[in-house]
Amino acid sequence: MDVRQEPSRGDGEINLAHEQGFALGPLSVSPSTREVRRAGVAEIIEPRVMQALVCLVRAEGAVVSRDDLIRRCWGGRIVGDDAINRCVSKVRQIADTPDGHAFVIEAIPRVGYRLRRATEPEAVPLAPESAAVVPAAAPLKRPASAPQVRSKAVIAAAIATVAIVVFFAWTLLRHKPEPPPLLRSVAILPIQNLTGDPSLDAAVDRLTEDVMLVSGRGGYIIVAPRNATFAWKGKAVDERMLGRELHVRNIVAASLRKAEPGWRVSFQVVDATTGQVEASHDFGRAAAEGALPEGQLALSLFNAIAPVVRDRWQVDQLAKPPDDRDPENLVARVEKLMDDGRREDIPKVERLIETAQRTIPKDHGLLPDFLQSACWYYSEGLVRRGYYRSPEQRTAWAKAALDFANEAGRLRPVMTGPHSCRAEALAQLERWDEGLAEARYVIETAPLTASGYEAKARLEFARGWFRDALKDFTELVDRDSDEDKYGDVGVAHLFLNEYDVAIADLRRQAASDPKNPAPPFFLSAALELSGHHEDAVLSAELYGWLKADDGVWEMLAQSHEPAFLAQAALMRRALHEAGLDPPSG
Repeated sequence: MDVRQEPSRGDGEINLAHEQGFALGPLSVSPSTREVRRAGVAEIIEPRVMQALVCLVRAEGAVVSRDDLIRRCWGGRIVGDDAINRCVSKVRQIADTPDGHAFVIEAIPRVGYRLRRATEPEAVPLAPESAAVVPAAAPLKRPASAPQVRSKAVIAAAIATVAIVVFFAWTLLRHKPEPPPLLRSVAILPIQNLTGDPSLDAAVDRLTEDVMLVSGRGGYIIVAPRNATFAWKGKAVDERMLGRELHVRNIVAASLRKAEPGWRVSFQVVDATTGQVEASHDFGRAAAEGALPEGQLALSLFNAIAPVVRDRWQVDQLAKPPDDRDPENLVARVEKLMDDGRREDIPKVERLIETAQRTIPKDHGLLPDFLQSACWYYSEGLVRRGYYRSPEQRTAWAKAALDFANEAGRLRPVMTGPHSCRAEALAQLERWDEGLAEARYVIETAPLTASGYEAKARLEFARGWFRDALKDFTELVDRDSDEDKYGDVGVAHLFLNEYDVAIADLRRQAASDPKNPAPPFFLSAALELSGHHEDAVLSAELYGWLKADDGVWEMLAQSHEPAFLAQAALMRRALHEAGLDPPSG
């Protein structure tokens, strides 16, 4: 495959191979070989740093915005501010020489950066050789006194000391170790086509690009650019060397092969600093008539990779002392408490959320994802679990979720998660039409994601549109390939009075997630309504043994729509017959 690229032009990503060399004061710069020469000595520069230098030089003294740098040097991929700051810092290091600065990079607050060439000294004309130079008579000087001599010696020694300190400081700065890549950084290598069918090469490349797109959309995972990873297609890879080259911590290598009745994907997540395999897994997807379900495979692969990256990052941060001034550490701690979902942790979580809103810089890459997590915490973690003490508190939490989603979407418009969480919060406020509009927006703008179908199905269910909800829950199962989602399908069948199908789906979910109290709860109602009283009682007892709280009852109180209330009342009567009643108070 010919991987050569066209010369970079316009506002696209800079292609170093086609850039002409140039001079910057005493420096001679060759972008195509990534060399900077000073006094005949060549230094090899990182590709991204060289791209940034070329971008700034091209501007000819004009200001280059951070967005321009991302577009020209990262190909428009979403990157964190730490990556941009690190890159600009390395460009500044190129300018440093023992004799001064070859150029200066000026930071324009809230705008970007500007390269200013150092002013070269004017040439001093020499006197003609034939001219006789007659020195002026020097004035007579009195001999210096002893104190004056000692004072001059002290000053000379101080100047020499300062010069030595400056020289060694400059040397240390030039060779200071590069900060390690964040544990949230990932390079997704081109997926290998092991199907034996070369005609699928293009489809497998699209599958890789889809995984990159879904992984990088939220900004939490920092994804290496496509051009950087596709350059390694078909080549043997040293993960540690590649990690240094791309400045990432995780290398994802995956392959696709045929497996009746569809396809199978295998993948590994390798730590780029140690070369150790941190996770490996494979999964299958059925497909009609051998068609390659690119979207479903991409989503399944992302859903397998993301938890590995997130867990590694969280474990690393939680091992450090708590530090509210460090956004990475603060977010890891509060999200761990959100995940635990304990009622007694609510005040502590809310205090940490307030601290994070106060201290995390607005341009920090983690902030939008954190705000999205806060939205889901209030809408799913608190309201859906039934932790509220009054209808007023339920409404206040749903409105808080809505506010967090709005802010996350404002900071990172390409994220789909805030829209899905908005739909959830709007449903809890029974603002049905607004919620459906948000869910449909996600489905239309991000067809690879499943969250839009989930939000739409939940909204339809709470509104009493059970048949529409069943259709979207089924679509969600087909896309997400998550056994837990069969429980939602089963509950939709239950509310449609289709008890046998509901029982089968709920039992399937119970088998895949035996510690979840929701399947036996609804299974008890389905068994009672289908005339299997003894089995319903056993299922009710299992629910009583499993439940950590009574939040599952919230699913029967999530709406005031007449169609929903009628079926919820039917479920409550069936559960009462099986021995279960709503908690008091």
